[in-house]
Amino acid sequence: LAALSLALLTATGHLAVWHVIAIAMVAGTASALWGPAMQAVVPSLVGPEELLNAISLNSVQFNLARTLGPAVAGTLYGRIGPAGCFAVNSAGFFFLTVVLAQISLPDRPVVAPPSIARALREGLGYARRHTVIGPALLLAAVMSVFGFPYIILLPAFARDTLGLDASGLGYLMAAVGCGAVVGGLGLSAAGDLPRKGLLAAASAVLFGAVLGTFVVVRSVRGTALLFFVMGILQTVCVASLNTTIQLAVDDGMRGRIMSMMTVILFGFATTGGLVVGLLGDHIGVPSALAAGGGVIMVAAIALFVRAPELVGALPRAVEA
Repeated sequence: LAALSLALLTATGHLAVWHVIAIAMVAGTASALWGPAMQAVVPSLVGPEELLNAISLNSVQFNLARTLGPAVAGTLYGRIGPAGCFAVNSAGFFFLTVVLAQISLPDRPVVAPPSIARALREGLGYARRHTVIGPALLLAAVMSVFGFPYIILLPAFARDTLGLDASGLGYLMAAVGCGAVVGGLGLSAAGDLPRKGLLAAASAVLFGAVLGTFVVVRSVRGTALLFFVMGILQTVCVASLNTTIQLAVDDGMRGRIMSMMTVILFGFATTGGLVVGLLGDHIGVPSALAAGGGVIMVAAIALFVRAPELVGALPRAVEA
């Protein structure tokens, strides 16, 4: 409906700035509900042994869309204009809604929901006590604040450090997307790996190490290769963490915990972009990225020592 509203307002020439702001708020609210709900539904659609495969394939389609979407949108924009693009986007969502309506989920007992304050308090307490979920969310938070903002700083890095224009920036963005697709396909092909928490922590360490190399790499090809590798490691880390949490969480807490994961992955990255960006203003973008990589490495290595349940075998629900 948000995309359809944009299409109609654009086509009739009535689109104003406040329309865009209001529609963006509505779309953002819908995304905040959509993301956790979809993640919570996945374990009802596939078995535990296929969960990593399903989450990996979801990462593949997301990153394929992120990589190919701008090119498709640019072509459509030249042919049908902005209103037509919004209309196509809206039609895609309506088609997806019809498809999702055909999915049959197993019946579950209906339980009266607690108040928002109580639900939040219980969810936070559950995550804090849980010997697998707590450390997994902590690692996701560290990655989101100190690692994932690299994509926000990419334009500044491409312009100021490498001297690239918009086409060069697109080249680097494509490298990230291609790496993410390769990482997702690799995880999917690997099947049900037994130590997903270990895989997440190890990929986080490697991700931090790659970030640290930005202080010395200055060639475009070398930078593109680094971004390709980071795309792989980011997908492996997030998919492994997601699967680890899904396997460990109780059904009654699944929605709340996946909501926290969504806030961490998307909300914390924005805050991290501000923090790392301010640091980059003082010491330079490459050094800021390297500093973030160092924090990630220290945190991930600490989890190997402090959170043996996370990096151990197949996680189950364990509360301290």
